[in-house]
Amino acid sequence: MLPSALLLLALVVVPLFLLVYFGLLAGPGVDGPVTGEEWARIAGQPDLYGRLLVRSLVLGLAATVLTILVAWPTAWALSRHVRRLRSLYLALVIIPHLTSSLLLIYAMYVLIAPGGPLMAALTGVGLAEPGDTLLFTRWAVLLMLAYLFLPFMVMALYAAVERIDDTVLDAARSLGAGAWQRFRHVVLPLTVPGMLAGLVIVFTPAAGAFVEARILGGTDGMMFGTLISEQVSRVNNQPRAAAMSVILLVAILVLLGGVRATLRRAFPGALRGGR
Repeated sequence: MLPSALLLLALVVVPLFLLVYFGLLAGPGVDGPVTGEEWARIAGQPDLYGRLLVRSLVLGLAATVLTILVAWPTAWALSRHVRRLRSLYLALVIIPHLTSSLLLIYAMYVLIAPGGPLMAALTGVGLAEPGDTLLFTRWAVLLMLAYLFLPFMVMALYAAVERIDDTVLDAARSLGAGAWQRFRHVVLPLTVPGMLAGLVIVFTPAAGAFVEARILGGTDGMMFGTLISEQVSRVNNQPRAAAMSVILLVAILVLLGGVRATLRRAFPGALRGGR
């Protein structure tokens, strides 16, 4: 365990301590005294920082829920109903995301732009007017985040579904459980660990996203991560960026802890393997 522990210490623990330390400095730059004034300035502008933090957490959670709604039936179909071409379908889920995420973002930009394929289709069925667009709204950011992280949720749920023994379902069926009862009391609890793993994998980067919001979101879709990026690249205020990063990290951990506790109460025993 020693090599792994040293690697974890060097790449995770030490950077976190440095992040907290830089957040206590007086900006701009990283050569100011330790005053903690950046924290006070962030706390003094709740309308800006608090609003963007809540928006980022909500968008990240909404994108995660959207990926679960799409990935769960996909994972179930791949595991239970696809045999011969399963590897091909899994590859089709993963391959588009092996390219640059920036290319995927600009592909979405073209897709939802005025006159783009998606907007043209919505206009054709009467759900949008000519010239309408999702660009520069939080809906564009939500759609992009869900698309970008969907393969991670599919793979997490696919692994969980694959572990369900068919004899368990047969036993439930032989005891008179209908399709909904088997799903609610057998299948869903057994996939909760995979769902929780997917939640961590998807929600953490989604809530901290910044490139997607900068390109697709405009002012309406601006996120907390975008503001952190601007503090480094434009304002040259690394201490404030570090303080904001710590705030975002703590908020994500608290929310993940709350979701995990909720799942433990909703599905007693489903997560008893973890402490």
